[in-house]
Amino acid sequence: MNNKTIMMVTHDPELAMKHAERIYWVKDGRIIKTTARHAGKWKEL
Repeated sequence: MNNKTIMMVTHDPELAMKHAERIYWVKDGRIIKTTARHAGKWKEL
């Protein structure tokens, strides 16, 4: 692994869930939820 972080902004949650390991959900400019993939499943942190 190259230890790189890539930040992507999208309005397509399916696209984000396909490529990301962690997702920060934003509403009105504030983070309202953080989820991460663990053992192939998404869990809220």
